[in-house]
Amino acid sequence: MATNASKVNIGLADYTTGAVTHGPVITGNIPDTLAKAETATSGFAKSGYCDEAGLEMSMDYSTNDLKEWNGATVRKLLESFDGSFTFNLMQAFSYEDACIAFGEENVTKTAATSTKGEQLHIKVGAHLPERQAWCFNMKDGDTAMKVLVPCGQVTSLDSITFVANDAIKLPVTVSCYDDGSGTGDSIHIYTDDGKTSA
Repeated sequence: MATNASKVNIGLADYTTGAVTHGPVITGNIPDTLAKAETATSGFAKSGYCDEAGLEMSMDYSTNDLKEWNGATVRKLLESFDGSFTFNLMQAFSYEDACIAFGEENVTKTAATSTKGEQLHIKVGAHLPERQAWCFNMKDGDTAMKVLVPCGQVTSLDSITFVANDAIKLPVTVSCYDDGSGTGDSIHIYTDDGKTSA
């Protein structure tokens, strides 16, 4: 393969589409191109800013060794796959980001009045937010990238720190579940280098 500097990309958040978006679980026809993924996620709700740590994708392949008589490994069998994404939401007490972290059913918003501003009531306890589809959008120059989790769930919210010299952040982990296609897939990555045939 020839070297090509244009194929060296960085993961810049695409805030025009929403860097982190979420919507109803996607079942059935999983998009097979970025254009179709854009259509499938066009109505998704957007988060606010994520901090400079960006988005981290973790993949854990758990295998079991098959050994021959003398103890040499002759094959590895996949026992399980666990994928997840972590990111830090910076607009901690916006309604949208609170819903991402704690679940929409656990966040109540009261509209502003003549004497009080918009108010939130967030319930924190022994419950997880509902399962949703998640889409992470990035763009570097002409190159666009979209990472789709058809079925995922916020399963961890790390420590929240309240200090005078940093934003209050919501450190979120989204766990990825099987997309129901029968292939064992839970994460779909789409790219478009932006170089058209014209």
